[in-house]
Amino acid sequence: MSCLSWLRVDPSATVIAWISAQHEHQLYISSISWAELHRGVAKLAPSKRRNELTEWLFALNEQFGNRKLPFGAEAGEHWALMTVALESQGKPMPLRIRSFAPRLATII
Repeated sequence: MSCLSWLRVDPSATVIAWISAQHEHQLYISSISWAELHRGVAKLAPSKRRNELTEWLFALNEQFGNRKLPFGAEAGEHWALMTVALESQGKPMPLRIRSFAPRLATII
């Protein structure tokens, strides 16, 4: 099982436990998150780490298959509303992988 949180130096034990408890076919990834992962790897200088992450992305692609969620107008509207709500509370929410966790949790 792969977990996007594992890319972090200090992965969240809660996220890992939650993902581990799910059936793989119930897990999805947004196309924005998918693009961010590829962008992050592409920005790395040629190295062992970049090679490992490239292989990980290939395996992740196989794992998720057609379970990549498009980011269309409706998703954009949800993201806009979430960011405005958080920013009005003084909690900026950048466009990152964790930005979509609440929305994805309602889909799966």
